[in-house]
Amino acid sequence: MRQLAVLVEFLVKDSFAARFGELIVANAEASLNHERGCRRFDVLVGSEEPRRFVLYEIYDDEYAFDLHLRSPHYQSFVEAIEGEVEERSIRRLSFHSPRATTNAPGESERPTALRTASRKGRSGDKAM
Repeated sequence: MRQLAVLVEFLVKDSFAARFGELIVANAEASLNHERGCRRFDVLVGSEEPRRFVLYEIYDDEYAFDLHLRSPHYQSFVEAIEGEVEERSIRRLSFHSPRATTNAPGESERPTALRTASRKGRSGDKAM
């Protein structure tokens, strides 16, 4: 099994940027919570161009990504953004090393984004 990294870039209409942000975060959370093969799903936004979103996703393999594309939450997302995207690019990439991992030694197989979210609120953590 070879992990798959997916880079997706969206440039959305100005008037839709805030709504798109809500929709893509909900899609990322649903993917991490309900898709066994989704290991990471980061949503990034351009600091100079807040209507540009970049997604960094990691899946167990091509099959897991194909399942993501057929999932009900992804299909709902696609419908919700219809006509609001000016540009979109998708790149499927493999890792240069034989098997990349997002887990530190001793950590569970839980996706990095969920581990990070679960750390928030611990004493000594500073809000960013």
